[in-house]
Amino acid sequence: LVLLDVMLPDTTGHEVLRALRTEPPLANLKVIMFSGMAAPDALAGMLLDGADDFISKPFSVPQFFGRVKT
Repeated sequence: LVLLDVMLPDTTGHEVLRALRTEPPLANLKVIMFSGMAAPDALAGMLLDGADDFISKPFSVPQFFGRVKT
């Protein structure tokens, strides 16, 4: 499981996601993206590019664990 923020210091989470899906280190790798500033179109793009789920920040602990468990 990879928990990947959309906003990163030197790159974007979207670029990392594309790289992970191009050269997956594991066949069953799951990626959950999260951000506090992503627009709905950006979320849709991440899901289309291979994200398994998305969590909007701020999120609650039960919401976080529920998404991870799923």
